[in-house]
Amino acid sequence: MNENKLLEQSVTILRAALKRLTPLECGVLIISRLKDKTKFQLQQGGSDIYEEQADPAVYECLSNYLNDLSDPQITELFGVTATPRSEGNFRFLLNFGKETISYMVRQSDMRLSISDPIKYRKDTLIEALPLSQLRKSQVINLTSRPQGIVIIAAPNEKQEKLSRAFWSALSEAIPLYDLSSVAEASGTAFVTLQAIDPLDPLFMLKEVNNNPSKLSINASMAFSFLPKNCAACSRVSTPDQRSLKGLPYPLPDGFFDNYQIGRGCTRCNEKGYAGVVCLASAIDKGVKEILTKIEAGAKDTEILDLVYDHGAIALFEDGLEKIKTGVLSFESLLKVVNTVPEAYLKRHQGTVNTVKNEPTYHERREKPLLLVAEDDPDQASILELVLTSAGYDTVITRNGREAFAVAKGRLPDLILTDLMMPEMDGSALVKAVREDKDLEKTPILILTVSTDKEKEFQLLDIGADDYCEKTVQRKVLLKRVEKLLRLSWV
Repeated sequence: MNENKLLEQSVTILRAALKRLTPLECGVLIISRLKDKTKFQLQQGGSDIYEEQADPAVYECLSNYLNDLSDPQITELFGVTATPRSEGNFRFLLNFGKETISYMVRQSDMRLSISDPIKYRKDTLIEALPLSQLRKSQVINLTSRPQGIVIIAAPNEKQEKLSRAFWSALSEAIPLYDLSSVAEASGTAFVTLQAIDPLDPLFMLKEVNNNPSKLSINASMAFSFLPKNCAACSRVSTPDQRSLKGLPYPLPDGFFDNYQIGRGCTRCNEKGYAGVVCLASAIDKGVKEILTKIEAGAKDTEILDLVYDHGAIALFEDGLEKIKTGVLSFESLLKVVNTVPEAYLKRHQGTVNTVKNEPTYHERREKPLLLVAEDDPDQASILELVLTSAGYDTVITRNGREAFAVAKGRLPDLILTDLMMPEMDGSALVKAVREDKDLEKTPILILTVSTDKEKEFQLLDIGADDYCEKTVQRKVLLKRVEKLLRLSWV
């Protein structure tokens, strides 16, 4: 049995068995791996009430499939609270028409035990998604169709897995193994693959089928799931300047004037992120017309005009829109979606950006250099110990004037400064750094004894990137340092 047929058979059997489990709140579906078969048993109150046997390879196939559906980021996307994942113990979401049901899986070497069904209305989950009304309408339409195939693109293997879990939570469609299986599919099905926009899979389809326009393709979609800036601690900042040099096309002036990043707080466990941002694009109208033009060898720009007419864009473009609203950081976007198809680029600038970036002084260092301005010898010694033990090169100075002189000569990757110091205080140091063309982009962390919210605003308003109380825990200080270094160090 080929891999696609095995996957289709495995998921069909699983859904049939889970439909029996669904109304049995205390029921347990046990899938056992035996030498010559896979056995499905449904138990309630310790008694077997259903049993079925299948190909021995079904067990491994289902084990892999369930693991693919169990990423906590997907449940977070839907606003569903899932039991924290532990080894061999996780939750997944699977759709059954109007309902999506969450199941607990307890996994051992010889069996999967599936229990604890929790029901959610599919329309409620879709409404909770961080998508525009247009995208929500597209998802509702496509997950409700009784026939046809949806192709789902994602930029890497991790995102492909998340996309598979996402669609399984919303659609009864059977997953296909790869694009070459589309021609043999019947009923409702979907296939996931790695690509950076919804148009690319339609070109790929032509490579495996000479007549793609004859296939029953309902839509081609692209998704990417990225960490959302924590709303509790997001602040106006500047993006990583070195990352900006790798932009595929120029952005308009003022694009980053209100740029936001999460600085880390107790609510987000100092990560700076809480929740999920969903990037999405879809070609759900004119698919046959686009495939016909691809078959006929039409120019990319002609095909792309059709795609834009139907509201589809590159994931990178959708990411930029999310950045403008403050929910996504530029660094998070570039970690996953950092390229744009050449056809899309031509719409922005006519040619691909081929600017070469020269190495900066940061790239010639083995590790980041931190400059500390602190007049209290004991506090300075503590900071030096904490920072050097964390693996950073550290230079200690006694006041703002000395710190500025050292900064001009050494070009540090981060400046940590006290506020109250002789000769030049912390505020004056920040002002001097921001007015110096060689230092103006250097991240600055102010160390303060104040917990006043108004004072916090003043510290950020004078040009500091972040602040930290002197009494803060070591791990919190190091987390703030780590986040600010992303602005100048890769």
